[in-house]
Amino acid sequence: MPDKPTFQWEQFADIVRELPPLFARHHQEVSEPPLLPLDIDWDRYFDMALVGILRCLTVRSAGALVGYCFVIVHPHLHYASTLFAQTDIYWLDPVFRRGSTGIRMFREVETYLRAGGCKVVYVNVKLHFLKERGTLDKLFRRLGFAPVETLYSKVL
Repeated sequence: MPDKPTFQWEQFADIVRELPPLFARHHQEVSEPPLLPLDIDWDRYFDMALVGILRCLTVRSAGALVGYCFVIVHPHLHYASTLFAQTDIYWLDPVFRRGSTGIRMFREVETYLRAGGCKVVYVNVKLHFLKERGTLDKLFRRLGFAPVETLYSKVL
């Protein structure tokens, strides 16, 4: 049984070397055909971190990175006086998906964002992944989220 995971907000620059293998696992798990090549724009991540809009929650077990939630925090273009948070990516090693770790992770995100003045949080879920893992819908509804929009995509 793995150690109980811990959550902490860390700077992108401090975790960047740990991310590539987890990003690759994440990509393999949630990407849908046609599989687009994983090509992280590391410079843009650094830029967002430098201007203070990228926030990185890490999930660790025995010091090892086993999950993350990256959130982009900024005023909305249509509601400039309101601070919004948009999840960029979130992932949790499958070993830690049982039990309450996912709920605890998103509660930590919500607590942090509320304390920072955010009024709205958006979380994206790929529909094909949602169908395969109906527990995500249950998780977000349990946390008080409601579906508000459908995003359509077309690979050109």
